[in-house]
Formats: sequence, structure tokens, C-alpha cells
Amino acid sequence: MPLPEYYRERLSLGDRNNALTRLIAIHLTVFITLMMARTYFYFTRPDEVKALGDFTRQFFPWFGLPDTWKEWLHKPWTLLTAPFSHLSVWTVFGNMLWLWVFGYILQDLSGNRKIIPLFLYGSIFGCLSFLCVPGSAEFYFGATAGVGAIAVATTFISPYYRIFSLVRGGIPLWGLTLFYVLSTLISLKNYTLGGALPQVSGLIAGVVYYLILREGIDLTDWMSRLFDWGNDLFNPEKQIRKPSKGKLFYMANQAPFKKTAHVTQERVDAILDKISQQGMESLSEEEKKILKRSRNELD
Repeated sequence: MPLPEYYRERLSLGDRNNALTRLIAIHLTVFITLMMARTYFYFTRPDEVKALGDFTRQFFPWFGLPDTWKEWLHKPWTLLTAPFSHLSVWTVFGNMLWLWVFGYILQDLSGNRKIIPLFLYGSIFGCLSFLCVPGSAEFYFGATAGVGAIAVATTFISPYYRIFSLVRGGIPLWGLTLFYVLSTLISLKNYTLGGALPQVSGLIAGVVYYLILREGIDLTDWMSRLFDWGNDLFNPEKQIRKPSKGKLFYMANQAPFKKTAHVTQERVDAILDKISQQGMESLSEEEKKILKRSRNELD
């Protein structure tokens, strides 16, 4: 059932519940913070070499993942901050572009609840592989491993998903992913082992996630429930509605009433949020009827 323009706007990147938007926003916020800090060091140090050295030694170690387990134990949070840290405009632009492309497709296929958990799985897998080769680089940082996990997992889920539909019926997703993987592998020649291994590990994490998902186990589910719990915990204004108990009718040859879905703006918004999180297939028959009725009213 095609959705009206109003629904497409609600499910776009401007949706307040859009996980992809939040993920990109976090990356850009951390990047701006690092750039402001580096600018401060440039203005407060006598020369560029001194400024860059002090920034790298005094400030960036709070974000980048150190190269040894011993140092990491003193700053365990860097396992989560490193994947969101970038020091180059072109690097953050490239990573966010690929994240938007593959994340948008994954969101279209299965809602937005898998994007952040899958990104974290790929990133953590990449960070752990970096710690296994100490001494190869001073720090590990960047979103490449997480983006690679999303790209590979999305492609395995639906390899023939079509993009650029106006170009001879569209390009299959596997073709775009092949280009992404090859370009990533070619760029590895410019990295040390410590810089290259996490990127390959991110791609492997995407394959592992798909293989486990194919067995009926969704590794992102528990993390999504944890996010929901945290959101409810810090959102006291959220109302928890208990289902009302229906009355019992006896000795009747027919249904006491005919149930008609009541269309309200709040109900439609709740259904659209459900589509955004879990996809169209998660809707019940009643919810589909409500969408159809509201669409007719809009028409």
C-alpha cells in the first residue's frame, strides 16, 4: 500500500525517532568538538608543531582508542568514543555519506532499530582487533568499521535491492557494496596493520551478524530494548497506557458490536512511529485499516 506524502515526510530523515539522523548527529557533534579543541591549541601555542603535539598528547587521548590493553583499561570509554571521532573533514564526510546510503536502505528494509546496534557491533569488533596488534599505531579512531558492518549486513539481507531506479531499472545493492568494499580494501595499503585490521574486522562483523540473523537470532534486539528502557527512564512525561478490559457478553448469537477503527492524529502518529522502528510488516490488520482510512480522508 503506497503511503501518502504526509506519511513519507514523517518517515524521512527529519523524523524525531530516526536512528540514522541521531547517529550522524553524534558523529558531527564529536567532530566539531575535536575541531574546536584543536583550534584552541593552535591559538594558545607558539607554533603549529607544538599545538598539534599538545592536542595529540593532552586532549585527543580522551577520545581515541589507545594501542595497548593496559592503557585502555585506564580509559575504557574510548571503546565507544573512538568510532565517533574524526580529525579530517574529508574522512568524516566520506564516512557519513556511506553511512547515510547504507543506513537509509537498512532503515527502509527493517525499520530504524537495527542501525545503531549494528554500527556499535562493527565498531567494537574493529576496536578489539586493533587492541590485538599493539604498537602498530598510536590511536584508533573513525567510523569505517561500523559503516562497513552496516554495508555488508544490509547487502546480505537484500542483495537485489534497487537504487537509482531511473538508470535502466536501477542498480542492485550488491554492486554498490562491491564498489565500497573494493575501495576500502585498496585504501588499506596506506595504513599500518593496526589501521587496516579494524576496517576488515568491521566487514567481517557484518557477515557474522547476517549469518546469526539467518538462524533466527537478532543480536540487535536486546540493545534496542535497552535503548527503549533508557529512553523511558529519562522521559518521565511519557504516559504508559494500560489496555482497557473488554466486557463479556453471554448468550448472544452475534457480536454485540462491530469494531470500527477510530482514526485520530495521535493514533496515526503512533502507527507511523511503529513503521519507522519495525517496518510495514509489523502492522496489524486494524492498523493497516486505520492508515487506509486516514489516507482516504487526506485524499
